[in-house]
Formats: sequence, C-alpha cells, structure tokens
Amino acid sequence: MAQIMRLAARRLSTATAGSGERARHGAILAAALKHVPAHGWSTHALAAGAAELGLSPSAHALVSGGGAELVAHFQQSADTRLSERLQQLGEGETGSTVAERLSVAMKLRLSYLEPYASTWAQAVALQALPTHAPATVLRAAALAGLLDEFAHSERVPYAPASGDAAAGTASRPTSELGVVAPTICARRAAIGAAYGLAELHVVADSAQGPGSFKVGGEPDLSQAYGYVDKLCAGLERGALSLQWLETEMAHAAVHSRLFLGVMMSLGNRR
Repeated sequence: MAQIMRLAARRLSTATAGSGERARHGAILAAALKHVPAHGWSTHALAAGAAELGLSPSAHALVSGGGAELVAHFQQSADTRLSERLQQLGEGETGSTVAERLSVAMKLRLSYLEPYASTWAQAVALQALPTHAPATVLRAAALAGLLDEFAHSERVPYAPASGDAAAGTASRPTSELGVVAPTICARRAAIGAAYGLAELHVVADSAQGPGSFKVGGEPDLSQAYGYVDKLCAGLERGALSLQWLETEMAHAAVHSRLFLGVMMSLGNRR
C-alpha cells in the first residue's frame, strides 16, 4: 500500500511539474511578442520575454521551436482573436455584400500585424520553411474558412427555382464568390490566396522605409487595406481567376525564400 502511495505521489509530482513547464512555455511566448519589434522573430525575443518574467534568459530553451514557434503562437492567437471579434460583428451585421464583409474581416486580421509590420518578412520566411510549411498550410486553410464563413454568413429569403428539390422558403447569401470559385473548397482557396497576397503587400510596404510609417513610428497599412478592397471586389465580380491568384502566390513563395536567405545571412554574421 505504501508503495502504491509513493507511486501516486511521484506521478502527481511529475504531472504538476509538467503543468508548470507548460505554463512557463506559454508565458514566455506571450511576453516575447512585446520584444519582436526590437529583436525580430528570434531566440533573442524569447530570451527577453523570459527575462521580463523574472526567469533566466536561457529559459527560452523551453520554446524548442525558436522563432518559428513564436510566429505560430502569434498566428494562432490572432486567429482566435479574429474569431471572437467576427462573432461580435456578425450579431449586428446586416445588408452588406459578401465583398464588403470579406474586406472587413481581412483588414481586421491584417491590423493585428501592425506592431510587427517591420519584421513580418522574417515571419513569412520562417513559415515557409519545409519543416513548418505543412502546419502553415493547415492554419491558412482554417483562417480562409473563418473569413469565408463570416463573408457568407448573411442570408436573405428567396423562392426556389422551378424544379428545385427544396420546397417553401430557402436561403442563400446576398452575393457570392461563385464566378471565381464555384465550390466551397475552391472559394476558400481563392480567399486564402487573396489574404496571403495582402500579407505580402504589408511586407512590401514596410520594406519601403520611413514613407510606409505614420508620424510617431506606427506602420501605415492604408495601402494594404486599399489593396484588400480591390482584391475582394475583384473576387466577387469574378475579375480575378484562380489561375491568377495561384500565379501571384507562387511569386509570393519565391519572395518568402528570398527573405529567408537574407535573414539567415544576417543571422550568420552575428
């Protein structure tokens, strides 16, 4: 009996230690985000976050994925924040078109990048690494689904056409992205590609130097927001084809590799 009690106590101690380590892991990631503008998506930011919490800077080793894991943490947090905000907006959203709702959602998600605009090229590059690309694709697909659901959430009654199996009153979106993407999967692929292009636009704007920042040093994303409006309007009227979006995303992937090469080169000089 005493042996069983000792074994149970040992398991409880191990579980408690594991829980504490997970808590420190999450706290370091959250604290490190404040230091990304100064240190980039790196172990330096993680070490600064650990020090802020009163831990040894070497505690950044708890985040074994380094800068890439820090990016993934931010992305997941931003998606959760977006989901909660869109739920609030959806309760009072009426009468707007699919393009308008999609634009609102995309610009809201882009706004979360503002504090990190000057370092977002590095984040894009880290997400494109072969070891992280599968998780990046899955997260991007989930984000596209979230944007799509909000954009197509508004319904209006309509009478079924002759020969429809449905009887009585059915419903459909006030407008759809049906011309460019006739299926849900294709539509979400188009939305995901459009959002990816908008992020690349943020990277391009921030690379232009002081002219891309407001007075006071805050990033100016007005050009990126205008680009989002054009993308969403083009998707709704079918002016942008899936082939065009795929080509632009291929260019974006090339840019990501170039950014990665630059970051790795700079890192090797330290």
